[in-house]
Amino acid sequence: MHFSTLFVVHLIFLIKYQQTRADRRPYDVEIRSFEPNTMGTGIFEPKTLRVNRKGRNEYVLTGDFTLNMNLGEDSMLVYEIFKKLDVNNKYMSVLKGGGNICKFCATNTNFYPRFQTFTNFPDANTCPFPKGNYTIKDYTFDDQLLPANVPTGTYVVKTTFSKDNQNIFGVSTELFVSKG
Repeated sequence: MHFSTLFVVHLIFLIKYQQTRADRRPYDVEIRSFEPNTMGTGIFEPKTLRVNRKGRNEYVLTGDFTLNMNLGEDSMLVYEIFKKLDVNNKYMSVLKGGGNICKFCATNTNFYPRFQTFTNFPDANTCPFPKGNYTIKDYTFDDQLLPANVPTGTYVVKTTFSKDNQNIFGVSTELFVSKG
């Protein structure tokens, strides 16, 4: 699941706070933006990668991207989720994590097996994640991994990938959670 960690970690918020069946959760989630950031390195080319709305609280990750470098033991990721404060339009960090990509991916069994069925990604234990062209075809976020209640408001999820302590690419997503 190595490179897919871009989606696993970055979209942890979506996985946790997204719902696909309106009768299961007392809130709605609107994805307002999904912005890959190449950081000018040429290592990650997002091509057609995007999130599409399919229905009320149903979003899919779909598209193609190119990875122009293997990502292995020397590759790290950091993700952080921010909630916009109502008082002064500032953001407060609510969750932060990350680590070695290979180790992170090898231990995450809740997401990758299902996610892989929507992609041409290699086996979860493949390290390094090989450079190449990849496709994700309409991966729908799994509402079974979601909590029953989420505070309303605007959230931003940022994920950054680095290699040898240099940032090489990232993704930023803005979401709005409202009462259902």
